[in-house]
Amino acid sequence: MTDKAYYYKNFDPNNPIAQMNQEAAESLDPNKQKRMVKDQAIFGEYNFAPIMEEKKDLLREALNEIHKIVTPTIKGLSHTSNCAEIQDKIYRKIAPWENQFNTCVFNSKNTRDTNYCADTFANQLKGEGVEYTKTILKDY
Repeated sequence: MTDKAYYYKNFDPNNPIAQMNQEAAESLDPNKQKRMVKDQAIFGEYNFAPIMEEKKDLLREALNEIHKIVTPTIKGLSHTSNCAEIQDKIYRKIAPWENQFNTCVFNSKNTRDTNYCADTFANQLKGEGVEYTKTILKDY
């Protein structure tokens, strides 16, 4: 098949809409897209500050602590809808903290900053998260 999606057949230089369609079709050319990245100068450096393994373990422990608290109640439930309700309540409590953590890590310049982000998130999970989990499980 000789026709390509990025080749616009009905080009009329006097028609502005046809001209815009031609430009849009040319920008879809995959060969041109590859050249675009190479032709542009990139300023700045790629900044990546990793989260240390011990902080990852700290976050895993905090989430496992909540999991250990919830597991006996979930196993004893008679309706699966209650299980989904518990999961939803806990997720709604943790989601804003997770978003703060992700934003903090994204804005971090070095590992000291990511350590602070991880410690803050872990403390929120171990403190307020555990207490909230215990209070909602009293209803079930």
